[in-house]
Amino acid sequence: MPDPRHNAFDIGYVVLLGPPLLVAAIWKHRDMSGLKLYSIASGLALVAMVAILMGVGGFVTRATVGAFQRLAALTWYPWIGVASYALLRKSIRAEAQRSAPK
Repeated sequence: MPDPRHNAFDIGYVVLLGPPLLVAAIWKHRDMSGLKLYSIASGLALVAMVAILMGVGGFVTRATVGAFQRLAALTWYPWIGVASYALLRKSIRAEAQRSAPK
């Protein structure tokens, strides 16, 4: 990244661990296959964007770095909302099944 303050002392890279850890956490849940696939795709997109931002391929220039940072934000953050929504829905469904009359 061009400005070291944007990197937050490398804490931003912790986001890279999210999708693989999420897949590991839900691996045995067969009803979460969509979230697993999305998390794997997000993880691959995250790795690709970090590589591009670090200069692999020579795509990022001084003139285009801002656009690539915005594209990177589209890969770094949406998976958190998607995962939260999917896990919340699963939790609500499980609670509804527990409290349903038998």
